[in-house]
Amino acid sequence: MSDAAETVGEVRRILALALRIPAEKYQRLDRETVPEWDSLKHIEIVFALEDRFAVEFSDAEIPALVSDEAIVRAIAARDVP
Repeated sequence: MSDAAETVGEVRRILALALRIPAEKYQRLDRETVPEWDSLKHIEIVFALEDRFAVEFSDAEIPALVSDEAIVRAIAARDVP
């Protein structure tokens, strides 16, 4: 499995845990289609991602982390192993 695939899987796992949903229920996890993803859960997700990937998102970046795809791109931009 590639690093990119592992990152996608790990991001989806974190989102599913924080949102308390089965990840396979949604093809794409985003704030528009997942009703459980409210503002409080968004902050929980950000903290969980920062802990897992040892990154810190700026205040400007946090509002843009609205989907599994956007999160993976943000992590990939940091070249996180």
